[in-house]
Amino acid sequence: MPKCPKCGEEINELKYVADEIHEYAFYLDNTMPDKAPDKARYEETDMWTGDWQVWKCPLCDAELFHNEQEAIEFLKPKAKQATLHVEG
Repeated sequence: MPKCPKCGEEINELKYVADEIHEYAFYLDNTMPDKAPDKARYEETDMWTGDWQVWKCPLCDAELFHNEQEAIEFLKPKAKQATLHVEG
């Protein structure tokens, strides 16, 4: 299991934080004018991830990676090194 390079704790996942951009239609809803005249409404029409992304340690919150591939490589299990015993 990988260890956080900042706090040294073993971790099996990372915290992903990214900015997201949301686009909305904004309108006044007058369907119930006697109860809520000119009630403002927002209806989401689109959403996408922005340019800022970071993968953090879930325990100490240290920023570890700004690239998904680096985060993947960090979490991948490492091959165990074979131990060679020589008799003689």
